[in-house]
Amino acid sequence: MSSNNYEPRIVAFLCRWCAYAGADTAGVMRLEYPPNIVPIRVPCSGRVDPIFIIHALVSGADGVLVGACHPGDCHYIEGNMKAKKRISFLKSILEPLGLSNRVRMEYVSATEGARFREVVSDFVSELKKMGANPLKTLNTFELIKKIEKYLNHEDKYTKRKAFCDVLRELIRLLGAEIDPNKEYKIDEDIIPEGFGFPSFDTEKCLGCGACANICPQNVIKVIDANGKRIIARFSCYCMVCKECADACPQNAIMIESGFDLKAFLVNEPTPGIEHMLRKCKICGRYFIPTKEIEHVSDKFPFDFLDICPECRMKHNAELVINYATPVI
Repeated sequence: MSSNNYEPRIVAFLCRWCAYAGADTAGVMRLEYPPNIVPIRVPCSGRVDPIFIIHALVSGADGVLVGACHPGDCHYIEGNMKAKKRISFLKSILEPLGLSNRVRMEYVSATEGARFREVVSDFVSELKKMGANPLKTLNTFELIKKIEKYLNHEDKYTKRKAFCDVLRELIRLLGAEIDPNKEYKIDEDIIPEGFGFPSFDTEKCLGCGACANICPQNVIKVIDANGKRIIARFSCYCMVCKECADACPQNAIMIESGFDLKAFLVNEPTPGIEHMLRKCKICGRYFIPTKEIEHVSDKFPFDFLDICPECRMKHNAELVINYATPVI
């Protein structure tokens, strides 16, 4: 289709109290505006989950408009401000993928028919300059099915996983070039409530890995390599349940609010703390942080602290066999 004939398709989530009423006002006033929007009336802009926006884009919409009440006028007090934070957060993630400008949030009151016309006309004009949504040329059928499956669940853990998994699949589909050496960050003021990550106290942490063993979302990773143990975090899935902090025997974990955008985009955990490992004096395998051994050495003044569990079991079994075997 030539650029002259291209007409963008816009999915518009409109607050029933203001923006949707503003669209009605534009009709009553006989104000003409481009017929490119597919209006969806919602009880409040705060009801618009970011996954709805992703679903619209993946399904072929060229743009998504969220119409909300003006600040201070929300029928549900702060719904519009929560929506603003969520959408700004989503746009920050979509920016490296080239989709950020296809999502827009505007404040329109019930009496602002002329403003509604202006918002729609401007958005259509902007989308025409950008061209069609690149997702239209890609096979997104399986991704759409996955989104719809998750939309039918109310479990907050499932929805968080869906949000992250779907965005990561978008990165793959679009072939987005993510520079691992670039600093990708999100303004803390726009990160919605509920996003966070574990922070480690380097002085207190022994590297025991209890936090990783108990984490229900597998957020904390224990990586043993080259004689070192790295405790890393993959924070996009963190539900700030604080189970890791409760399980830590040294009280070395605090949960901070935030979102590690770089770790999310490059799909690699962020190193949090590093420990040197002790080598088993029998098999030579690195198996436990030196700091952990030093912490309990006064309680277990035996050589088996320098022996890995596997070798220790073998050694103990041999002792039992030798002790139980009668001397002839």
